[in-house]
Parts: sequence; structure tokens; C-alpha cells
Amino acid sequence: MRKVGIVVALIVTVLLLGTCAPAIAPTPEEMIEETEKEIEEATKGTYAETAEESQLELLPLGQPAVIDDIRFTVVEYIISKEEGGKPPYTEGAQYLFLHFKVENIGDVAKAPPYSENIRVIYKGKGVEKPFLVLPPTANVEGRELECYPYLYFYYGDIYPGVTKEGWQAYLVPIEFHPEDTKVVVRFYGGETVGWSLTK
Repeated sequence: MRKVGIVVALIVTVLLLGTCAPAIAPTPEEMIEETEKEIEEATKGTYAETAEESQLELLPLGQPAVIDDIRFTVVEYIISKEEGGKPPYTEGAQYLFLHFKVENIGDVAKAPPYSENIRVIYKGKGVEKPFLVLPPTANVEGRELECYPYLYFYYGDIYPGVTKEGWQAYLVPIEFHPEDTKVVVRFYGGETVGWSLTK
């Protein structure tokens, strides 16, 4: 009788696992779809330079663009093979830190460009989206760079007279040439402005 009870318990367990497994474990199709979403998110903005972007008259670093009362500036950049004494997690890459500054010079609150509106184009192709620096202060070549979070997430509008600035970190090849690079910013009204790193 005891053996029968054990056999029944085993059968019930197998049946339960068999009926629960599809609900717990994703199907191969779901796993592929999830992986594709992750790749798409990680490589957002890496598509080739558009015709519009290739025709932009590029501003020099430090020169602001004013669109709809938002004054946006690509201030400076730093190339570094290390951050906090450590190389990038991706072999063959180095860091490109870009310093952005945005100010509302109007009379009402406005939405500034955020990370999703900024593209770094190198040799005709966008580089991967910026990544979070944790903690938000990066130690680069003896400087502490404040990697301001407003560039990563939508925190709402910037109010009149308020200035926000900070750095974003990108990965670029070790053999990186600033003269082949542009920074393209799309404002919320649809206007697009570009900056050269060497102009």
C-alpha cells in the first residue's frame, strides 16, 4: 500500500510540473522575442546617419542653439580608456564623455531634449545609447564628472531661469577620431541641430 502511495504521489507531481511548466518557463519564441527587444533597446540610435543629419550645418563646441526658448549647448568632451581606474566592460572600446548644458530662457516651463533625443554619430553610424554611471559621479583623468540624471529619464519640464548640466558616457572604438564625429540633438518641436567635436 505504501508503494502505491509513493507511485501516486510521483504521478501527481509529474502531472503538476507538466501543467505548470509552460506557465513558468517562456517558450523559445518568447525568449527570442525578449532577446530581440533587449538588443533593440541596447542599440537604440545605432542606425545609419539619415539624409537630414548628413546635411546639418554643424555648430562648434560651446556654441549654444536656441530652439523654442530652450538654450542647449554641447560644451566639451573627454576621451578616456578608463573611468575610476577601470577600463570599459566592452573589449576594444573606450569612453566618450560629453558635457551638455540646457537652460530655459523663456517665460513658461519647457521640455528639454533628453537622452532619447541625442545621437552621437561616428563615421556615418550612430553609437549605442548612453549608459548610466553609478554612482552618478565619474572619475576621469583626475576630474569628477557629474553625470546628471535628467539626461537619462524624463523628470518633467525645466522652468524659466533654470539651468541643468551634466555629462553622458558613450562607448566608442579605441581608434576613435573626433573629427569623424557629430552630436545631433532633436528638440521636441522637431527641429534638429548638430555639433562638431573639432570645429
